[in-house]
Amino acid sequence: MERRQWQENANDTLEKPVMCELIGEVNGKKMLDLAAGTPDSQGICLRRAAPPAPLPFADASDIPAWAESALRAAAAKGIAKGYPDGAFRPHQPVSREQLAAMLARAARALTADGALPDERQTAAAAGRFADAPAIAAWARGDVGLAATQGWMQGRGDGRFDPHVNATRAEAAATLLRLWESLRP
Repeated sequence: MERRQWQENANDTLEKPVMCELIGEVNGKKMLDLAAGTPDSQGICLRRAAPPAPLPFADASDIPAWAESALRAAAAKGIAKGYPDGAFRPHQPVSREQLAAMLARAARALTADGALPDERQTAAAAGRFADAPAIAAWARGDVGLAATQGWMQGRGDGRFDPHVNATRAEAAATLLRLWESLRP
């Protein structure tokens, strides 16, 4: 499929309200909604009813009200961890390595222990990219998992481009690939 075609397909999907209602079961567990970030949020959200609790981020007051429950659920599952300074930075774009990390964490949260290779096993797979040294140490295993599972791909020149911002189309395409891979 040409880049333009998958991008159009992913963008079409994002325009449909059903994008925020992707709920199903995986291995008998209720699947979390997967919704790609918008220009307003620039993030990947996992929506699911969660018990009300304060958001664990230093900049929680900057998080839009519509995203609070999704982010609360994602944080509770260890999918959205924020930055070392305790901030989430909801208006900052999400990089490709950050997207890979959230995909990997979501997959691990939704699958049985041992169903997916651990980060040590998948970190080496990130080395196949021409720009592997640029992938942050904390993201290597997640990038490797996202690549080996087929959720994310490198760019045409063999690079992963870990610090390039993920587009809405990339986010939609990766979420749909993750969704499909976890379905029984």
